[in-house]
Amino acid sequence: MLEPAQFLYTIAKPADKLDFVDGHCRLCGGQLFKYQESEPQLYGDVIGDTWKQEFLTRNKQSSYICPACSFIFGNISSRVSKYKPENQDLGKPLTGLFKTDRRGELNEEGKPRMLAAVIASRERGFQAFNILKWAEFGENLINPPKPPFLVLAATDIKKGIQYGPWQSIIALSRETYPVFFNYNVKTAGAEVLNSTLVWINPATFKKAVELAKKCLERKIKIPNTPDWKLAQMCAQKNNKEETK
Repeated sequence: MLEPAQFLYTIAKPADKLDFVDGHCRLCGGQLFKYQESEPQLYGDVIGDTWKQEFLTRNKQSSYICPACSFIFGNISSRVSKYKPENQDLGKPLTGLFKTDRRGELNEEGKPRMLAAVIASRERGFQAFNILKWAEFGENLINPPKPPFLVLAATDIKKGIQYGPWQSIIALSRETYPVFFNYNVKTAGAEVLNSTLVWINPATFKKAVELAKKCLERKIKIPNTPDWKLAQMCAQKNNKEETK
């Protein structure tokens, strides 16, 4: 079975008929494979010097990284990756497929809008939702695609969904399924970014979004828990444009 990062790769690229080879990926832990001209690479040849998230590695005994993780990693930011996928603008940080809505409409400055969420499935393909499309994302959570599918979301546009491919779980049911969610929590000193899995039941989540809309209209404080924060984001009618 494919790891979440590998499943995401097959949908985002898209890719099929992977040629599996001996060994496992150091980062996602999945079996190594070849696809067209893409082959496993040495981990140190892909991961940039600024990468400080070694806790995410699933197989520390391996020295190789699979094409899926290379592709995803290179599409996060040119600042942390030595790998430059074919659809990344070289030398421009934060322009990767998993940082901005590269396949959607451009903003007023002619740049891709920052990414808020992704749903990847064989039924609907690679669905990217920029920061203006939280409501549309919420509609897709209420009516998810046929399994298997993967859902990633974030309220922090700088950190984004970048660690999601290695911390998420592939959904195998539409009745209850996981969403990887990066969200900010306000503390006494500053805002802290938390990463978690929110389990969604479509019917319950629909009610939560409707209630969150009423709270926003009446300026009632909404609990700062991951499930309510996700409902709150999907309840917003308009989101602030980001041009950076």
